[in-house]
Amino acid sequence: MKAKDLLKMYLSKRAVMFGLTGLINSLTMIPILAGLAAFMSHLYATLIVIQLSIFTDYLWKNYLVFRGVKATRSKLHFEWTALTGVLIQDLTVWALSGRIEYIVLYLLSVFFGFLVRYGLTRLVIWTEA
Repeated sequence: MKAKDLLKMYLSKRAVMFGLTGLINSLTMIPILAGLAAFMSHLYATLIVIQLSIFTDYLWKNYLVFRGVKATRSKLHFEWTALTGVLIQDLTVWALSGRIEYIVLYLLSVFFGFLVRYGLTRLVIWTEA
């Protein structure tokens, strides 16, 4: 992929919608996590919410972001792209922890996670003919 095409892919309406739906999905999961954590172990509540979040984020992306674009891969592929984004965020935090302010570190890790996740999702799952 050429640099021009890559830049165009990340500076698009679809990329903005991808980020917004992810933000809305994450904010929706907070009260669900709090409710589940009141009744079960925090670890189990977190695992349930992570899976629920990945599933609902897939629906957001399928019906709002990539509407009219054929999904060439299944939800299972969306699962590993989501977990790859989380891994990139975690690695960024681990590598830069203590070197920069935590708020900046958080924003930077989210940005790197978004770049990887959107790129994988756009190139692997929803491909345009």
